[in-house]
Amino acid sequence: MAEIDIQKVAREVMKAGPDRVVTNVRGDATTSRAARERFGINPDVIFIRDDGWTLGAPSRLEATARRLWQGHWVGILRKPETVAKPLPRNQEKEDT
Repeated sequence: MAEIDIQKVAREVMKAGPDRVVTNVRGDATTSRAARERFGINPDVIFIRDDGWTLGAPSRLEATARRLWQGHWVGILRKPETVAKPLPRNQEKEDT
């Protein structure tokens, strides 16, 4: 699999939002628009998967989001930052 450019993905997320946003501890997710309009959720953290797909979550649901595709996350973006940090696939918890 080709390595993705996590900064390019981060720039797209800043424009359009993540592909999906986690809305509860069960891991249910919806579009960025629906998360904002129906659930009042704006993601604080966005995980970038090895194929470029993104999953956002409010801070309180970060651990839930992280577990959903554990082992496939290659980057993480924490708002209000605009630069994504690499996230090694075998990293269970982030050190920041």
